[in-house]
Formats: sequence, C-alpha cells, structure tokens
Amino acid sequence: MKNLKLLHNVFSNFFNSYAKAYNKQISRTGSLFEKHFKRIRLDDEVYLRNLILYIHLNPKHHIDIDYKTFLFSSYQSILSVKETKLEREAVLNLFGGKDNFIFCHNSKSDVLAEKYTFE
Repeated sequence: MKNLKLLHNVFSNFFNSYAKAYNKQISRTGSLFEKHFKRIRLDDEVYLRNLILYIHLNPKHHIDIDYKTFLFSSYQSILSVKETKLEREAVLNLFGGKDNFIFCHNSKSDVLAEKYTFE
C-alpha cells in the first residue's frame, strides 16, 4: 500500500509539473488532461483476466501492431522462462495455464479483428 501511494505521488508530481511547464510555455491555464485518472478496486479474478487481455491487446486494437511482438508489453515476459519481477505463475494460474493464456489472447484478438475490420 505504501508503494502504491508513493507511485501515485510520483505520477501526480510528474503530470502536474508537465502541465505547469506546458501552460507557462504557451501562456495558458487549466488542466491539460480531459479527466483525472480513476482507480477501480480489483476484487474479481474474471475482471483481472479481462484487464490483462485488454492491456496486452491494446497495441493490436488501437495502433494495429502485433501484440505478440510489441516491445512494451508483458505478454512475452509471461510466456518466457527468463527471470522477471512479474508474478508469471500467478498470471498463468489465472488463465489455467500457459496454453489457455495463449488461447484466450488469440481468441480475443480474433474477436477484435472481426469486430473492427471494415470490408
């Protein structure tokens, strides 16, 4: 909990400093961001699985980059055997194992491709 508060303060200070500097540079006032970040209590494993899928598939959905090779994703780290600070086993257990983790990502990716492909 202490680390989360520290992280929150770091991001808050960063965004506030950036906004002040930007506003000063172009002689404006007010918020640069449309709305404040919102926290949601995560107390459901189904929601957590969907959140992991959403985050991993964001590159595919929003900028049409292959989520499997996107450099700034934890997808490959979860599948890798290399040392990581991620809770790899906990994530894989949420999905019922490595094979189902991959299957869920592929299935969700196919649904997104079907839903947002124009012919």
